[in-house]
Amino acid sequence: MISRIFAVCAVVLGLAAASLPAEAADQPKGQSAAARGSDLAASEISPVADVEYARAALVYSPFYHIIRSKNVRKVVKPKKGIYCVKLPRTIDGKEINTQRLIPNVTPEWRTSDRDDLIAYYDYAGYDCPKPQRYVEVRTYQLNRAGRPVPSNTVGFTLTIP
Repeated sequence: MISRIFAVCAVVLGLAAASLPAEAADQPKGQSAAARGSDLAASEISPVADVEYARAALVYSPFYHIIRSKNVRKVVKPKKGIYCVKLPRTIDGKEINTQRLIPNVTPEWRTSDRDDLIAYYDYAGYDCPKPQRYVEVRTYQLNRAGRPVPSNTVGFTLTIP
């Protein structure tokens, strides 16, 4: 089971690296996700991820939004450094309650701004509209003193085995 989870993470990270548009390297990273809009439907802007062993997966960039996804309805950003990933009501015929899942979240370095990145899953999800329907992801960057500060410039990957 653990080897499948690692395989899924490797596939998702590989998809992220291979899927950025060629012009991404030439664009400045200074514009925040909020400036470009933060409530985007996955079906409108992203290719479907081919991740066999994950019920849901997402590669998210604060600058290019959803890069790849599987079973993700949309991503909303209610506060700085907080992203709410909406899943469908059911996946493979089973009802989904996000407060009972254990998602894997990692920073997505290529689409983020700067170093010292943190991205993690908040199991309570109270900053999201409906905690049972959204997976809450928090993103931070370390300041000069080494303290984490909420950030809108950290990309992340999310997989739900």
